[in-house]
Amino acid sequence: MSNTEDFRAHFEKLGVATVRMMHENHRFNHLVGLEAIKWLAEKEAEDRERSAASSAEQLAFARATKDAAEASNAFAEDANAVAREANVIARAASASAALSAAAAKTNNVIATLALIAAAMAIAISVIGIFVK
Repeated sequence: MSNTEDFRAHFEKLGVATVRMMHENHRFNHLVGLEAIKWLAEKEAEDRERSAASSAEQLAFARATKDAAEASNAFAEDANAVAREANVIARAASASAALSAAAAKTNNVIATLALIAAAMAIAISVIGIFVK
């Protein structure tokens, strides 16, 4: 194993914050300090790549969310149109039922009058039998 690999393994154990602090406080000799600078630069590059990937994922998620919201809005508009049409049909059915109810009342009056007329005819017939 080379010194570079040993240094990097040691840096990994210490972590970025500690290596950065030790470098800034000149706790490393020149050779180790150079390796620390390289290692820190690589870690910063990795962080930037992760951040860029995360931003891309967030953007993709935001676009998917927007697309889902637009689709949901379209479905809601369609449902609203269907509900309006159902409301028109219900109003027509209600008007038809009102007309049917009015016709039924008229028919009941006519039937009642016919029943009264029939009862009168029967009464006249019965009286006619006894008058002879």
